[in-house]
Amino acid sequence: MNIEDWDWNKLLPIDIFYKIVLNDYAGWDKTDKNLPLSIDVILTKKETKSSRELAIEFDDISEGSFYYRDYMNSGLPFADDGEKYHSVFTFQFLSDVIKFKELLADYNITT
Repeated sequence: MNIEDWDWNKLLPIDIFYKIVLNDYAGWDKTDKNLPLSIDVILTKKETKSSRELAIEFDDISEGSFYYRDYMNSGLPFADDGEKYHSVFTFQFLSDVIKFKELLADYNITT
């Protein structure tokens, strides 16, 4: 995977992901409440793997499509070194949720 060329295998660009959202996640596994399968990960800038690093690594092992976005409770568009931020990963398949949790465990990152 070459991040500079946006040569992703399974990560969806935002415009394609939004089309899936507008189509009610057709073809995607969902929760009992008919919601997409998502994990909210809390990361610390410069102390844990970044969301981008996790996405790059997961892109190579994912079976289905996925999307992620970062946010901070403060509303700021970035995190300073040592500051916590959230990254929400949304998965097409339940099997990928399990794989992603295993990846997080490898780095002692909890959800």
